[in-house]
Amino acid sequence: LAQVLRAAMILPPGEVQVTSLKKNDQVEVFFMKDCYGGGRGPVAEGDEWCPTIGPTFALKFPKVLKTDGWVPAVVIGDWDVSQYNPAQRQTWPQVRLMKEQYWTTRKSSLIDMALEPQQHHRLIKHIDPHHLRTYSGVPPVLSIFMVRWGGFCAVNPTVEGDGGWGESGASVSDRYIKAFLDQLHDTVGLGTAAEPRGYEIWTAYVQNTTEVETLAQYAPAVQGAMSGRHRASFYYLWPVEWQDSSDPSFAGYVFGQAMITMMRAYEAEGITTRFPYNSHLYQVIAQKSWQANLSVFPDLHVPITTKVSRAMVLSDPMHAAQTALSGLETLRQAKANWSGAGPVERGSGAPITTGMVKLGWSWEGTSVWKFEGVDQLAYQLPHALLQPGLMGDSVMIQEYVHFDFEMRFFVIGTVGEVTGGAGEAIKPVHITYNRWNRVDTEGKPREFEKLNRDRILQEIWELDTAALENAHAIGSKIVTKALYWLRTESAEPPAVLRVDLMVKRTGPGTAHVMLGELTELGACCLGWDEGPRIVNDAVIRSCFKAKPEHAVPLLPYSRAVPTVRYGCVPPDAPPTQSMARDLNGQS
Repeated sequence: LAQVLRAAMILPPGEVQVTSLKKNDQVEVFFMKDCYGGGRGPVAEGDEWCPTIGPTFALKFPKVLKTDGWVPAVVIGDWDVSQYNPAQRQTWPQVRLMKEQYWTTRKSSLIDMALEPQQHHRLIKHIDPHHLRTYSGVPPVLSIFMVRWGGFCAVNPTVEGDGGWGESGASVSDRYIKAFLDQLHDTVGLGTAAEPRGYEIWTAYVQNTTEVETLAQYAPAVQGAMSGRHRASFYYLWPVEWQDSSDPSFAGYVFGQAMITMMRAYEAEGITTRFPYNSHLYQVIAQKSWQANLSVFPDLHVPITTKVSRAMVLSDPMHAAQTALSGLETLRQAKANWSGAGPVERGSGAPITTGMVKLGWSWEGTSVWKFEGVDQLAYQLPHALLQPGLMGDSVMIQEYVHFDFEMRFFVIGTVGEVTGGAGEAIKPVHITYNRWNRVDTEGKPREFEKLNRDRILQEIWELDTAALENAHAIGSKIVTKALYWLRTESAEPPAVLRVDLMVKRTGPGTAHVMLGELTELGACCLGWDEGPRIVNDAVIRSCFKAKPEHAVPLLPYSRAVPTVRYGCVPPDAPPTQSMARDLNGQS
């Protein structure tokens, strides 16, 4: 196992900036939380000592820790580069991290370095010389404020299976965040003596919605602690309309409006949201209100959708169901008129009686139910809204769309960036395909199955290549128009967007395509192996958009899979099973 670890070590970008050191020399160390202390596993296990802003932020929850960045240190003993062996930690310079007066962990008490010198042994480390430079005080090029889950139960990355998130894991899991941090570290880099670089990350670990609400009050202090020329915020949480739960399956979920309010507090301090999206755009996408708002516009191909209030459902479910179906029919008639096709005649189009009940602020198709007929809709409406802990004020009812499979278009950039100009259809960087094979007794879609182009042509569409190309062309036009509309919600385009489309073959060489979802940044890549790397690259580049004249060119990134971050594990330490899997790239 030690040989595996040595063989898997990847030298960080940049060069060894210091070739010799004397005892008591003042230096700076690039500190990374993952590299020190007791834990490398799930979020509940790690308890590493980190610098913090001050005693207030070390003594109450949520804690805000400096988890990555340059920190001052003093050299413990003489060192020369001729001693250096990257595979033997004892040959690295030994330093004591200091001068950052207050240190704490996510779950432990405060160390005041000025008052507790007996605790200094906790901060004595062997540091790879690639992560060390003479003291300069040069600020980092990028400061990031990161909010992530710190509850007792870790977020399950859900890697395996057709419905799994793949090698990078679920978008709020430690595994997903770690892959991003690896790429950030390698592509921003630490620089050289002539061109210093580096970044810093201030991280808040939240355990519940109350801590999210408290975190909004920290915004001025966090902004004051950030020293980088470029500043960005990342929020790795799932917003929902549910009360908090201790159920492990709800790890990573917080109340949506509290999260949006917290994001706005940091944006008010000039810290731009780069993951997922700025707060006003993210709210539109996450609460899914756009589906009802855009469903009457023919060119966007959104299924007719309306909303019913919670009060109406509680008062009279049958009346609510009848009103919803009547509303869908009225909207369908209006949509047909607006398209220039004339009114929908009863003889040519039967009344809408089948559809889907949907909740906003929901994830992974967990709050979607099919209904057939007004009686079943009258049952599904209270069934959806009266779930224990649900705090939503309305439910969406959408006409049913018959489709053969789904296409997922991944777009990097948007209109004016991807295309040569207005009027051109955007071509996605990647397309994935899937289908749902059955609907269960509750009306929920089940048995998600990934597909590919060959299987679609051979098993579903009778080798009709022309129909598939037609579907791609229609899909590109729909996505382009949706992205134009997104520019009305946010002048700055999203760095990455996944658009989900429902597709049905209507005849030889022809297809019908409907817009199903506009998904948030961090959506599952569905078997696209290069997806996480490409998405992370776009996100990192977006951090420099606010001040493009000061952007830094990114360095090449070559890691094949998420790895143990460099320098974090002594080469002669026995790896855990999860570490060995990371290093070998396989289970």
